[in-house]
Amino acid sequence: ALTRRAGGLIMGKTVTTELATYAPGKTRNPHHPEHTPGGSSSGSAAAVAAGMVPLAVGTQTNGSVLRPAAFCGVWGFKPTAGLIPREGVLRQSQTFDQVGVFAGNVADLALLAETLCDARGRPELLAAVTGPGPSRPRIALVRTLQWPRVEAHARAAIEALAAGIGAAECGMPAAAAPAWDWHRCVMEAEIAENFAAEWAQGRERLSVSLQGQIERGLAVAAADYREALAQIPE
Repeated sequence: ALTRRAGGLIMGKTVTTELATYAPGKTRNPHHPEHTPGGSSSGSAAAVAAGMVPLAVGTQTNGSVLRPAAFCGVWGFKPTAGLIPREGVLRQSQTFDQVGVFAGNVADLALLAETLCDARGRPELLAAVTGPGPSRPRIALVRTLQWPRVEAHARAAIEALAAGIGAAECGMPAAAAPAWDWHRCVMEAEIAENFAAEWAQGRERLSVSLQGQIERGLAVAAADYREALAQIPE
């Protein structure tokens, strides 16, 4: 509705992964059809990358905007939680679900994001990216605790890029190690809650990966869920 009000035309609905989780849809990567476009907002990123549309909307709970944007070579933006209203969006994890956007360039990305933001706290994103910057940007390469899992050729490409732009080197404190487990605990507990009807009425039609998420979510103790939630900074 906000896009239409601003003069935008809605072209259609793009493909997502199964209930915005992990099981892939039929979308292919337009640059390499044998490769994945990334998910869960696979169709949105692929449609922009293929030139079918200049702009697209997606959602992110666990990297589902930034990942397909990176895989398809387009610009992706996941704004601060709550900046774009989530009314009418499939609820997967109310703690982490967020609306994001895709575009072929930064100005278009900012235009769409600004259009969709809640009017009460709408930032001037387009002016920020098209006007002079307040200072020279500072970029850092942060090797997370998952860095060893990155394939060697991808690590080499990222390190070459970081060296080329003079990025600072940053590590991640050991105290951050449980963050992945906290995120998974909260997300899967909420997936089990929000997909209870699908689980009760047709669990055999769900993918093995989603069945596993729901089963693990149902097994999360209330105390563990509350403890994980408590780790989120206010």
